[in-house]
Amino acid sequence: MRQIISKKRGWIGYGIYTVLITGWLMYHLFPAETFGNYVRAKVTETNPKLKLSLSGTGLSFPLTLRFIHVHLFVEGQPHAPVLSAEQVAIALHIGACLQGSPGFRFQGLAYGGEFKGSLQFQNADLVGPFTGEADFKDVDIGKYRYLSQAMSVPGGQILDPGEISGRGSGHIQYQGQGRWMEGSGDVEVNLTQGRIGFLEPVLGLRSFNFDALSGKILLREEKMKIQDVRFKGSALKGRLSGDIFLRRDFAASSLRIRGVIEALQQGLRGLERPFVIHGTFRTPVFRFG
Repeated sequence: MRQIISKKRGWIGYGIYTVLITGWLMYHLFPAETFGNYVRAKVTETNPKLKLSLSGTGLSFPLTLRFIHVHLFVEGQPHAPVLSAEQVAIALHIGACLQGSPGFRFQGLAYGGEFKGSLQFQNADLVGPFTGEADFKDVDIGKYRYLSQAMSVPGGQILDPGEISGRGSGHIQYQGQGRWMEGSGDVEVNLTQGRIGFLEPVLGLRSFNFDALSGKILLREEKMKIQDVRFKGSALKGRLSGDIFLRRDFAASSLRIRGVIEALQQGLRGLERPFVIHGTFRTPVFRFG
């Protein structure tokens, strides 16, 4: 028994030594800019329409790569990034590496909030399969310009893209096979102290201030299922659910969503109106009934 324990300790010690030596070599011999170029190429390989820009890269010890002003955008639309972050730090996940598969931890700042999480790959090529999870906190959705861009195309929409705000927190879990639509995942989100503006009055209101909005989204085989999203404010409350059928051009994804809005203000209390949202993210169509 002592020999077995001693042998296991030896393997663990050897694994830690290997990880530390690898990290030392990365830190001293591997240019951060080269890794930045590698990440850009991988993003484009995954989806040729996506581009990644970085204003700066750097290495710090222990085993941490840092990226400054990260912007992921659709080709030709750099003014409305799909994702923007002030900074992102990626560190080697030593525990995952000791288990025989490459893994990373990451954290950063984006949209006035922060996020952190981890990725673990089964293969050394860092393509897939992989699993990941992330937490985000205090994200200001009013700063998410891609949402405003997607909603600014005329075509029956009712929400005013310039009048959407709120602080969001939540958790994401994802299992992928290489391309982002080939996996499955769950998203739990909670928004607080937000505001939604309407292009046309809804139950007599031009805008709606909500205290809380929460829900869960499931991703399964190129379809996002919205599960019982609920929101409530002093004037309105409501719920919605439905499906989003994903396309590689995300703005072209199809919407099939139904919900109910109920008035809470004096004189209209108890009045309910069902609604549907269809079309695409690029040209959403909202109607009551």
